[in-house]
Amino acid sequence: LPIGRSRLPKRMAACDALVKRANIPYLHGMVRLSAGMVGFIFGRWLESLRNFEEAERIFSQECAGVAWELASVRIFTLWDLLYAGKYTALCHLAPIWSQEGADRGDLFQAVSIAAGSQPICELISGRADAAMNMLDESLKRWTQRHYSMQFAIAVYIRTWIYLYQGEAAAARELLDR
Repeated sequence: LPIGRSRLPKRMAACDALVKRANIPYLHGMVRLSAGMVGFIFGRWLESLRNFEEAERIFSQECAGVAWELASVRIFTLWDLLYAGKYTALCHLAPIWSQEGADRGDLFQAVSIAAGSQPICELISGRADAAMNMLDESLKRWTQRHYSMQFAIAVYIRTWIYLYQGEAAAARELLDR
């Protein structure tokens, strides 16, 4: 086990105990968000999903001023759904959460979903051109001043689209660039 991985359960339990004593919803949400991230990083998608679902409930029902936290939970929930093979849930939630972000003016949530997991739903439905268009249109709304996670993930998704279309050379060229 990597050094930190063996100590992680004990540290997470200690955080949980402290948060329970403090009884502050925001802290409960952050512990669930953190536990979800740990599960995500270690590939424990279903465990991660349970933690993200609880964090999403806490942030959306018990907290205010938590746009970034809620967006982060939702973005990673969608990736968990993808990796866990829960495509129906993924394709139900992605457009809802992307649109909700857009409606609130939250570009982080809207673009992270519309240039990330949402185009995969188009690909699952056999609409590769729609997936590429969604990716391109959403990235136009994102800052071009620096390379960001949204652009890195878009490379990943664009590669999948090229491979789906049978364009392995285009996928290889993109990755080489």
